[in-house]
Amino acid sequence: MLKELHHVIMTSQLTLPAFELAMLMALLTLGLLFRYSRTGMVVAYLFAYRWGWEIAHGLGRGAHFWYLVFGFIVGILTVLGMLSDSRE
Repeated sequence: MLKELHHVIMTSQLTLPAFELAMLMALLTLGLLFRYSRTGMVVAYLFAYRWGWEIAHGLGRGAHFWYLVFGFIVGILTVLGMLSDSRE
């Protein structure tokens, strides 16, 4: 299993549009400037999740399913973490 994961990571190529990279950088910069760090982390997660689909696309149906399941779990936990304010 680890050898397969290592092989996928080493052989995968990801081509990202310059517009998406520029948009990510602009949104993260705005988030930091206006002190919306939680929003910036969600934006970064969404971009990384979307780009991960490019890699998961070539791995088959099982990989799509588990990528979707774990992505939604992480997304839901992220939103729940943002809703629970830890500042006292």
